[in-house]
Amino acid sequence: MESVSPGADGPESDLDRRVLAPVIMNVGEKPLSLSFHLDLVKVDGVERHVPVFRIGDECDTSAEQVFSATASSADTFLAPALEDAVQFLLGELADGPRLSIDVIEAAKQQGIPGRTLERARAKLMQEGVLIRRKRQKDETDPGKWELRLKWPDAPPEE
Repeated sequence: MESVSPGADGPESDLDRRVLAPVIMNVGEKPLSLSFHLDLVKVDGVERHVPVFRIGDECDTSAEQVFSATASSADTFLAPALEDAVQFLLGELADGPRLSIDVIEAAKQQGIPGRTLERARAKLMQEGVLIRRKRQKDETDPGKWELRLKWPDAPPEE
């Protein structure tokens, strides 16, 4: 078997290092975390490389550290798609309020997945840039999305 390391400098590279960390332990003391590696190996007679799970040593990395590192790397990885969706929303709403179903349809036509659009909408709402007008009493009203007239962190006008 030939081992292939996916984009790392060696077995202890930060790119290759992974941790299996306990989150909760109901019986007894919480055990230490374990480091592990996923290697790709070439097996004779198999067309593709096969992943192999290799357990390493115990380590002091906590589940909280694993999750915070995972969240920040996921944000970095997902940032381009999310940023594209944010820019799309800002552009779509620049001329005034739009029906939410029209914005969603336009996003589909641009190839923006619904979940990504939802995350972009939530991000803009959290930042105070986007307002979502809910349906009126009439059930046929789909609701509207619109931008605030002023950015929340804009300096006061003189």
